[in-house]
Amino acid sequence: MVPSLRNLRIRSRLGDITGRTDGVVAAFDHAYEPGGPVMRHYLLLDESVKLMHEPWGWRDCWQADLVAIGWADDATIDLDDLYIDVIVEGNGPTYRMIDLDDLADALASGKVCGRTLHEPLRGLQRFLDAHLHGGKDFPPRCLRPFLPDSSTAKGSK
Repeated sequence: MVPSLRNLRIRSRLGDITGRTDGVVAAFDHAYEPGGPVMRHYLLLDESVKLMHEPWGWRDCWQADLVAIGWADDATIDLDDLYIDVIVEGNGPTYRMIDLDDLADALASGKVCGRTLHEPLRGLQRFLDAHLHGGKDFPPRCLRPFLPDSSTAKGSK
């Protein structure tokens, strides 16, 4: 059964963007430069993770950003990047975490606090446990309704 999708407004440092959601995942497309390639972003709403396939021209990898997701209302979310990125090689389970120094600097300067990080870090652990540890479900099966007809679908189980 195909889940019903509804429009969702996403406000972030990327701008005010319209996406689609099924209540578990939200997806939106964004070009970082006018006329540049459009990249699809996938938000795992209960895991505080934003995924991108082959970002920045990188081949055969995914980037997962730790994000804070705040619901302004039932049709609008505010999205804040929380510095930590997880780079997943191929379709996992190998991954590495980067930009921990950026998070440390943000904590030291007061740009982010422990209270802000509490739930997103728990969500990141749920993401790692559910989708990467032990070669589990990666890319997450819940992305299927949002995947473009491309090579990103080949790794879905």
